[in-house]
Amino acid sequence: MLPKHTFRIKSKSDLLNHFTSSQKLEIVDIQLVKDILKINFLPELFEDAEKRDQLSFNLEFVQKTRKFTFERQNLQYLHLISFLTNLTELNLVMNKISDISVISKLKNLKKLDLSTNIIADLSALQSLASLRTVDLSGNIITSYTIALPNLIDLNLGGNELQNISGLQFSPQLLNLNLSKTKTTNLSTIPLQLFHLRTLNLSCNDISEIVYISNFLDLQTVNLSFNRSLQNIEPLKYCTQLIALNLNSTCIADIWPLQYFKNIQSLYLTDTKVVDLHPLQFLCQLENIRITHACVIDVSPLSNLTKLKSLFFIYIIQFYILYNLIKLRIGNPSCITRIFLINNNSRTFHNIILMIKKFQQPMSSSSTVKQVPFTVHTSRSEKFKTIVLSINSEIHQRKRRITSP
Repeated sequence: MLPKHTFRIKSKSDLLNHFTSSQKLEIVDIQLVKDILKINFLPELFEDAEKRDQLSFNLEFVQKTRKFTFERQNLQYLHLISFLTNLTELNLVMNKISDISVISKLKNLKKLDLSTNIIADLSALQSLASLRTVDLSGNIITSYTIALPNLIDLNLGGNELQNISGLQFSPQLLNLNLSKTKTTNLSTIPLQLFHLRTLNLSCNDISEIVYISNFLDLQTVNLSFNRSLQNIEPLKYCTQLIALNLNSTCIADIWPLQYFKNIQSLYLTDTKVVDLHPLQFLCQLENIRITHACVIDVSPLSNLTKLKSLFFIYIIQFYILYNLIKLRIGNPSCITRIFLINNNSRTFHNIILMIKKFQQPMSSSSTVKQVPFTVHTSRSEKFKTIVLSINSEIHQRKRRITSP
């Protein structure tokens, strides 16, 4: 038996019909939470503290709720979230949230995604010691001073940060994203981050990376779109690197890369790199992307027996060969994808590809196996897979290639 002037709400229509006349509402269906949040008048309702206090939730299943996602709904107010006290994961991506004080009640949170909102004040997170993963990218945060001792993954990208001193209290941090934060000085990153594995500093205005040499366990580094960056010498101390992105920088000298014996992926698009000889020592290298660069000689790549993907666009040795009608690629014994394209790609179908695959040193009696190969054009039109062999007739090879 419900108390007088109390209405049991089982649907959205019940809420709309009874709210104005009720003093107390009991919402018994957990599924209604998302529906209620979408009601147009609710933001105005929450602006009135007296009316807001009239809402009373008796959610039978709320104690079982561990994950809550509410994306892209223009949500501004989080009062309903405070009742989900046992949440471990909360996703509120792409809303219009500015006040997150209610989140301080969610002591069990381990994963929090508040990206793409209008949040500036992070003090509510200070008491959430259980947090492991936090995404705050795309907000209006200028200072990160909170201490989260168990944090391992933090994304602050897309904020105009001026102070990140709070990072010194997160010694367990493994992954840090400071992209698009207008960072210029890496000395603001605390040295206490001994275990840092992934560091994203892309799209900033960094010209010096001396400080990065302190993080010896780094495995993935993204320095792309730091157009003032010219020297990567300090990286030579980060010998555990597996992936390095130097796209859209002013890097010309890549000799420090020879120290990265474990590196598997390398991105050098839109750089001033000319000499690829340092890469001949990178025996674990599997993926290379070099587009819009000044490379003249690709022969140093011949020693890379684990190379799987090679992406070249506007490489000088192909770019200037407008009359090229025959292209020979020797011994691609480990390459499964290759992009060799210039601005003459309209006639690319006339190029004769002669591909050899050696299982053993060539002799007069050895045969050449057919090699499956996929070719792409700069217009993203995929050719049919072609199979070419050395002893095939030219006209037979031409018929196997589909023109754009």
